[in-house]
Amino acid sequence: HAVRTLGGLDGLINNAGTIDPIAPLTQSDAEMWRRAVEVNLTAPALLMKAVLPELIRSEGRIVNISTGAAIKPMPGWSAYCASKAGLLHLTA
Repeated sequence: HAVRTLGGLDGLINNAGTIDPIAPLTQSDAEMWRRAVEVNLTAPALLMKAVLPELIRSEGRIVNISTGAAIKPMPGWSAYCASKAGLLHLTA
């Protein structure tokens, strides 16, 4: 849509995130865990895939917002830490 209406795309900022579920893995809700991975990792990856051809053409940039929890796990934050670590590695 941006390419059609504005003539191009210069960047993408992936800034969405969800921290839930906050619980030990054995007690966390599986659907909430799946949703955290979807919001924190899958959605940014699919957005990046969609815009990369245009950003390569325009020499644009992608900015992925992450967290220190991507490299320093926090008790009870397994879905958040794992998905943000995945985003960190995807970015690299």
